[in-house]
Amino acid sequence: ERLTGVRPEFLPVGVDAERFSPLPRSPSRSIDFLSLGRRSPHVHAQLLEAARRGELFYHYDTSFNVPPIDWREHRELMANLTKRARYSFAFSAAIDLERARGEEALAPRYFEACAAGSIVLGSAPAVPEWQQCFPWEDAVIEIPYAPEDILGLVADVERDEARLEAARRQNVANGLLRHDWLYRWELVLERVGLEHSPRMEARRQYLHQ
Repeated sequence: ERLTGVRPEFLPVGVDAERFSPLPRSPSRSIDFLSLGRRSPHVHAQLLEAARRGELFYHYDTSFNVPPIDWREHRELMANLTKRARYSFAFSAAIDLERARGEEALAPRYFEACAAGSIVLGSAPAVPEWQQCFPWEDAVIEIPYAPEDILGLVADVERDEARLEAARRQNVANGLLRHDWLYRWELVLERVGLEHSPRMEARRQYLHQ
């Protein structure tokens, strides 16, 4: 603002909510736990051991910072994995002090898991924009970064089936009604005084339906 004389405005990341949404086909949640990107080594070790024992299906990254060959294929893979995951992990960046240097970030992983209707386990970043983007209950179910028994924690959560079902519904609905790229583009056009196109209005109606 000091350099330009223009007040900056926060624009959250978006998601292709239609692509990530499990609706209308509702594919089977065949992945028990999904971990993409930043992860807790403590949770990872426990789930890896449980997967070795054949108790669950744990899908996780094996390499980082490798540019995908085709970004469209990459996004399609992300969507297909996330909407088939019962649980996804998303921890505040500031927890991993060595990598994040204590800085918070409203990472894309929250938006993707939400739109896909996956239950998000982890921690919410301590930024005011969090409540602006995720004002509903259980957008993230808080768990410790280094739990002694991650499967025990999840078993406790699963005792309340109504809570989990409500969380999934809220995540999917808010992904469609709040976080599609359409709404980000609408804001940009409004700020520069341009009207919405007929295709934008058609997509808005489709997402609401």
